[in-house]
Amino acid sequence: MFATSARATAKTARAARTYATGLNKTTLIDHVAKETGETKASVGRVLNATLDAISATVRAGDKVALSKFGTFARKQRKARDGRNPLTGAALKIPAANYPSFSASSTFKDLVKGKK
Repeated sequence: MFATSARATAKTARAARTYATGLNKTTLIDHVAKETGETKASVGRVLNATLDAISATVRAGDKVALSKFGTFARKQRKARDGRNPLTGAALKIPAANYPSFSASSTFKDLVKGKK
């Protein structure tokens, strides 16, 4: 049989730990490839295209609604007054756009364990 290197063993162990404690992009690609029988490369391209489409749509100010999962949107924070924590001097904080995610009721129930 093939001897596994320490580097390969460490990579496998790291991947197992990551999956056990959360899901990152690499482990998501691995999981989807395993479930669908597609190659990791093709799943990676589809995932990148999906994320690019969501990002571009939200950046343009539109919402992305995924049924049974949630809605991605762009929100705007108004300009406001603030204080420098070191000096206490007043300063103006400019308005800013930020991304938001609102989970669907189906996803919330799933996380709560209500099935």
